[in-house]
Amino acid sequence: MERLRYSIWIIALFVVISVLVQSKLPLWLPRISWLDLPLIVTIYFGLSYRDSIRGMSIGVVAGLLQDALSHGPLGINGVTKTVVGFFTSSVSGRIEVEHTVIRMTALWLFSVVDLGVFAVLEKIFFASRFSWAHYHFVFTPILNAVIGLPLFYLGDRLRKRD
Repeated sequence: MERLRYSIWIIALFVVISVLVQSKLPLWLPRISWLDLPLIVTIYFGLSYRDSIRGMSIGVVAGLLQDALSHGPLGINGVTKTVVGFFTSSVSGRIEVEHTVIRMTALWLFSVVDLGVFAVLEKIFFASRFSWAHYHFVFTPILNAVIGLPLFYLGDRLRKRD
């Protein structure tokens, strides 16, 4: 497997742009709030680096920035993105993640994991009445996979090879 590297500026740019677009785009397109761009960025860099610490670090920064610009509780997205960053980087060391089918599956699967961890944390800490049957759980992973794949290819064009 080939080791990939990214400039710290590229990573920071991806994270900041994803968080800003995530916070502003639903003002014009309310249904787009189902899309989770910081999660897509976390999954991409987690799969690319194959290093759990880096994957978790990118996840916690993306999640905390997302929390800072949202009206939700501070830290809950930080925790979910950290978990996803850890698992994506752990999985990427064991399988080849350059194939389109693997990438689509990873985007869908880790979107479900993110939503599940979010729901559990919200239930535990905020005693909310969360419905697992809500259509958000159906459309968010599909939307993340469909939108995330072209963003993965954009990220591939900006990488440096060792």
